[in-house]
Amino acid sequence: MSQEKYRVVFKGEINDTASQDDVKAKLAKILKMSAENAEKLFSGKPIAIKKNADLETCKKIQAVFKKAGAICTIKKQASPKTEDTSEFKVEGGLQAPIIFQKKAVTLPGKPAKKSTVILLALFLGGFGFHKFYTSRNFMGYVYLLLCWSGVSYVFALLDCIVYLLTKKEKFEKRYRVLGGQKHIILAIFIGIALIGAEIYIGITIGVPKYIEYRDSSFHLAVDHELNHFWVMQEVYYIDHNRYALNMEELKYESRYPEIKLELTEATEKCFKIKGKHPKLNYPRTIDCQGKIEDGFSF
Repeated sequence: MSQEKYRVVFKGEINDTASQDDVKAKLAKILKMSAENAEKLFSGKPIAIKKNADLETCKKIQAVFKKAGAICTIKKQASPKTEDTSEFKVEGGLQAPIIFQKKAVTLPGKPAKKSTVILLALFLGGFGFHKFYTSRNFMGYVYLLLCWSGVSYVFALLDCIVYLLTKKEKFEKRYRVLGGQKHIILAIFIGIALIGAEIYIGITIGVPKYIEYRDSSFHLAVDHELNHFWVMQEVYYIDHNRYALNMEELKYESRYPEIKLELTEATEKCFKIKGKHPKLNYPRTIDCQGKIEDGFSF
């Protein structure tokens, strides 16, 4: 079974908002005909603009006429005996051609410079500046909000690889500069605010945590030194049935020379000694029972 054929019929009708002279001029340009031949289209008689065509082609012609302000209809192709329209002719007896031309695509803005985008992604990519520069503002803000986590810097490096692998012609079509300076200015302020917040958090939380960790390591060193002294006293007690009354008698050898030890109490039956690290503002003490606790300042 053969495919059904259709025809496009025009009777000179135009849209209510269109001007006939304007429509004539547009059709003359579309059909590539003279003004005189374009005038014949508006005789009031039904004229077949296209015959024996498939439906898709007829719809395209109808769309072109509609854009010009003219109204045409699509009908099934009738047999030659019952045909009630005349086919429109131009000079030389050729059927008026309908040429569908693709409009030249005008890209917005101007092409982004590839080297500039790569440098922005490399050095300021964590804040999304390469996205703002190429007018991808939404992604720019996403990068900006993720900058504190470091994830955006990884994405920016991946963007650099994509930019390097993209050919220049394709790059300039895809990445455009639309001049959205307000987004860049806003991003600068947000970036400064985020950096300030990170510094503040680092000072108020990070620094105390660091000091606490550092002091705990100093405490540990002092405790090791005090335990070492306690062990030596216990050994001395086993050998002499009493504790040493001073460092010289014990022949004490320090493991951590920076820690200052002072024997505050010393009898044959018990002792108490305190040790202080130079970077701690208070000492630690241990007694003959092996109990370690914070002591008083020197």
